[in-house]
Formats: sequence, C-alpha cells, structure tokens
Amino acid sequence: MPGVGHSFMYVSCRISTDSHTLTDSAFRVLKLPSSTIRVGDVSDNGFVLHVQKVEENTSQQTKILMAHHVIRAFVVSINVASFGMFYWTDEPWVHPVFQISESPESPPHSSHALIAQSKDTCPSVVPLTDIDVQNSILIFGILVREPIPTFETEYAKGLLLLRMNFCDIDFRREAFLCFYRGLENFVVTRILRVNKLRNELRDLQRALAQVGASPEAIDELRELYTTRSSQVAHAQVSPRELSFEEVMKAKLFLDFAMHKTFKAQGVKLMEAQPAMTGRKPRRGVPPND
Repeated sequence: MPGVGHSFMYVSCRISTDSHTLTDSAFRVLKLPSSTIRVGDVSDNGFVLHVQKVEENTSQQTKILMAHHVIRAFVVSINVASFGMFYWTDEPWVHPVFQISESPESPPHSSHALIAQSKDTCPSVVPLTDIDVQNSILIFGILVREPIPTFETEYAKGLLLLRMNFCDIDFRREAFLCFYRGLENFVVTRILRVNKLRNELRDLQRALAQVGASPEAIDELRELYTTRSSQVAHAQVSPRELSFEEVMKAKLFLDFAMHKTFKAQGVKLMEAQPAMTGRKPRRGVPPND
C-alpha cells in the first residue's frame, strides 16, 4: 500500500450483469477500506467499481488509462469466475446518424440516430455468491500482474461485440470468433505452452482434459470447432445467423480454461504472499491486492 501522506483519487465505472442477481453481502471483501479496488452502489443487476490511484506526478489521462486497464481485468475476471455475463453499463454503442434537411443544398435542421440495444439475455439468472467474488479476486490477482495478454483483449472484444448492434446488424459471429481466438491463445500460451497447435481440435481437447474438463465437455468441443469452421471462419456460402447461446458456449469454454488455470495459480500466489517482497504489478495495483 502507498505510504502515509499520499493523497488518492478514485476512478469509477458502473458494471452491469444479465446473468446474476447481486447483493452487498456477496461483495463484502471488496467493501473493506483496505482494498484498493472497491465495490459500491450495488443493485440487483449492477455495481460501481472504484479503483484507487495515488495522486502522483502523472497526468489525469494517464491515471484514467491505468484504471481502465484494472477495470477491464476485473470485468474479465468476474466473468470467468462466475461463468456469467458482466459488462460495462455505458457501452460504446455504434449507430448510424442521419441529418434531415429541406433539400440537398440546405443546411440540416435535425439529426437522428438509429440506436439498437442488445435484446440477448441469459436464459437463467442465479445469485452471485461471495465464493464467486473471492474467485474473481484470485483470478484478477493473476491477470492484473502481467502485460495485457492477447486472450484478455479477445475476451473484452467478445463482451463488447456480443452486446453491440448497428441498427439491424449484430456482431455475434465476430464475438464468437473473439472468444474462440482467446481460447486458442490461452491454450497455446498458458496450458500446453507450445508455439502453435499441430492438430487444432485434438490439441484443444487435450488442453481441456489437462485442466479437468469432463469427457462430455471435451466431446462437445467438437461441435464448437465445427461451428467455427463452417459458420464463422469462412463465408463462401451464405452462413446462417449465430445464436446468442452459441456465442456463450464459446465464451464458457474460455471461461473454464481460464478459471481452472488462474484460480489454481491465485491460490498458490496467496499462499506464498508472505514471502513476496517488492514485486510490482503492471497496472498500478499494489502486490498485496
């Protein structure tokens, strides 16, 4: 923790969920004054995440950017820990903007936007537990301590694209591919630790088995691979629309791989914490977070 005499600022962002109901008690640990990331204003389907920053000699823009990376890592972590759907409440919606005028030569007298919001929701909603939040913290503790990895970037893009619409155009296909690419990258860099996959399906199945997936889940990966190969990666024939459930399935496979791997690493890191000295995180979060 920063020493006595430092002043602080907080960068805050509201996070929403479609998959869980929320309570203050579930976030008990992240309400403690000692935490450098704090949760407040909890409602049934959202909360505000506050990131503490020291008022040091860096620009406000730099502090906000650093806090953004911390918030993004936490959003990914709570998704992975809960196998749910958490996202930024104020999303960067894309929409066409039109101007109305009396003639092509006259100035516009009004502007109009076609704003379409996602209607996709999770089929069932369950309570977020304090165990889910504790697992989020364990996963976050690993994720936030390293340069931003490819699989985290793909995960964040998948979350945004899954909820984004441009009038009558959805981005489920692109979201599916983001989660699938994230799974590939995570398997290569964190589970198998190889340069590339030699037999994509077989290597992905082997990696999932290595982190404890059931035979049924490993076999179900074949369906995901078929969807990716026939519907997402190519467009030689008119592809069908992907469903929200198909994209969520790709996300859940990535969730499982990250959850099993990072939770185990987080437990080891927590157990070794008293022996750690001076190790600096990469996004402005003290090592004892």
